Formats: sequence, C-alpha cells, structure tokens
Amino acid sequence: MTLSNMKKPLIIALSVIVAAILIFLVFFTFPSNYKNTIRVRETSISTNQEGQPIRIGIFADTMIGFDYQVENLDLLVQTVNDSNVDVLIFNGGLLYNEEISSDDRSKIEEAFNSMRARFGKFAIPSDTDSQLSDEILFNGGFELLENTNRPLIINQRNIVISGLLTQNFTNPLADLNEDNVNVAFTHTPENNAQIRAFNVNAIVSAKGFGGQYVFPLFGSVYEDLRALPYYRGVTRYDDITIIANNGIGINRGSMRFNAPSTLDILTIN
Repeated sequence: MTLSNMKKPLIIALSVIVAAILIFLVFFTFPSNYKNTIRVRETSISTNQEGQPIRIGIFADTMIGFDYQVENLDLLVQTVNDSNVDVLIFNGGLLYNEEISSDDRSKIEEAFNSMRARFGKFAIPSDTDSQLSDEILFNGGFELLENTNRPLIINQRNIVISGLLTQNFTNPLADLNEDNVNVAFTHTPENNAQIRAFNVNAIVSAKGFGGQYVFPLFGSVYEDLRALPYYRGVTRYDDITIIANNGIGINRGSMRFNAPSTLDILTIN
C-alpha cells in the first residue's frame, strides 16, 4: 500500500472521530449549559443630547414551562440586578403555555418583582402572550406598553420608549419627535422594516432565539428562524441600531448552540 493510499483511511478515521466529538459536545455537553449562563451583551448608541449615559436592560422569550423552568429565574434576576440598569424591558414571550400552577405563578411574579431598575420596568407583549401573562407581568411590577409611547426623563435627558405590537404598530411612531431619544421595542422582527421609516434611534426585537442552534457558514438549523429578517446579532441601518435579542429560554428541542441566552444592555450616550 502506497503512502498516499494509507493517508486516505487515516483522514477518514480522524474526520469521523472529530465529528463524533462535536456531536457529543453539541448534544450531550451543551444542552444544560444555557440555563446556567446568561451572556450580557453591551451595545451603545450616540445621540446629540447632553447628559449622563442611560442604561437599558432587555430580555425576552423566557418561555417558562417548556424546558426553562421557574427555578431557573434566579440566575436571570441576579444577572439583571448586577447590571445596574436605569430601565428594564421585557420584550415578550413569557410563558410557553398557560399550564402553570398558582404556586409557580406566584414565584414568577416574585422573581420579576425582585428585578431592579432605577426609572421603571416595562413589558411589550408578544403574539403568544395571553391575559395571564399580562397579569403576571403587571403583578411583577412591569408596566405594559401596547402600541404606546412612554416618555421618560432620565439624567436630564428626554427618552421615549415605544412598545409595539404586531397590528397597528405604526400609529404611535408617527408621534415621535426627532429631538428626543426614541427606542422602539417589538417582539416581532418582521415589523422592523416599517419601523425604520420613523424617527427612531434604535429598534429592539426578539422571537428568533438567536437561531438557537447556529453553525458557522450555515446559520440556524431552523428554517423558520433563518427566514426572519433579524434573528440574531446587532446591525446598523443608516443611523439606526437594530438589536435582535436571543431570549432566555427556548421553545423547541432541549438546548442552544452558538446562540447563548442573552441580557442585552443598550447604553444611550
């Protein structure tokens, strides 16, 4: 057997071993890790307003009751409180379904109540959020924003938070003043293209779970997530910053790969 012929089986064997190791890591090592780690991703934008920076914390898609459970909220609360935010936004996707006990409901409300933000906590419902979710968020100290502009004065600066649903979401955007700092929040990234036409400095969406299982060059293994206009990362469109939050929980499978659970921090300079 020539040397070149000997190399081929060796290369094949090594490739099989490497593939087996990767499969083991992906399907047996990583599945539990997403509940034990939350990435804090920092993004900043510059404006013409003078004043101290404003820190906005953003999380979404806990999907409690599928794989992510009530007891996993402790790490989320700790991560939020360690981040020292001025404003906290929950961008939709609280429960996987409504089959939760009264005890679990109380624990969720207690956890959300214990999250700290100096100037307010706000929630933007998703299409899947029911009246039960709205009640839990309200009892958890979050003000619901449903196609509403919420003006705030923070550090002597004027900021407007727009909470946008799927339908009729452009109505409040028409009232935005370019002299303010305007940040639009929507669970639905399909809205982003229309939102860009208005006076907004930043757009934050969710729903895409960061792709959940993401491989280099290929992207998310889920076709429906890949089809979303923004399902992961931070991008710029002209002068607008667009953030796609990865979410905290999941709504399929039992793991994340290359798409960590994320608390976004948007700093307005």
